[in-house]
Amino acid sequence: MYSKKKPKFSIIIGSYNTKKYLKLTLNSVLNQTFDNFELIVIDDGSNDGTDKLIKQFALKDKRIRPFFFKKNSGKDSVPKNFGIQKAKGKYICFLDSDDLWHKDKLRIQNNYIKKDTIMVCTSCRYIDENGNNHTSSFTHHLRKYLQNWFFNKCLLGFYMYNPVIFSSVMIKTEIMKNYMLNEKPEFIGIIDYELWLRLFQNSKKKIIFVNKDLVKIRRRHDSLNRNYTRASIRAIHCVTQHFLEKN
Repeated sequence: MYSKKKPKFSIIIGSYNTKKYLKLTLNSVLNQTFDNFELIVIDDGSNDGTDKLIKQFALKDKRIRPFFFKKNSGKDSVPKNFGIQKAKGKYICFLDSDDLWHKDKLRIQNNYIKKDTIMVCTSCRYIDENGNNHTSSFTHHLRKYLQNWFFNKCLLGFYMYNPVIFSSVMIKTEIMKNYMLNEKPEFIGIIDYELWLRLFQNSKKKIIFVNKDLVKIRRRHDSLNRNYTRASIRAIHCVTQHFLEKN
């Protein structure tokens, strides 16, 4: 049962004009079968009523800690970093405001945590704006295979591909508060990729990939990485810069 003591997990959601999807996202967290968590929701200056929806949810569930920016920061890293600083749990979980969790997501990942574990992540399914499958069964299974293959190659694999689904991540809070997310403009949309390159470069501790679809990632027409060419250019810049700095 949920305890008023220090939560095990701090779940961070940054939102900006996602009222259309946020209700489903919040419910996917609040309906988790593992309920010892706090839910930190940071609204980044929305003007579509997202803030009112968050307040309504916060009144009904004391696990929700809402925060509101008066103006939009223009960076996906800023509200997340704010949430990281506020986190009280032993582990931090990230969830985009339009993505969804399987009801057993926290419970299953929690079972994989050992003393030396610093991060647990999972595979996912991609859905469209209406919640329907975005990719074919063949593409889905191929992506899962490649995700597992690149992940097992450690840093070398990360130079070629980012196999970590941000909305699936469960990571030690002390690690995140030490690393934080990069707020430089050139990393908008790939803040997670830049973080993993730094983290995997220096960490020899245990990072676990669970090959189970515990998250649904929503592909929207206005998503940051919807433009794959632009996303690829940003990723290449990120890898190149990291490689040059380390070598």
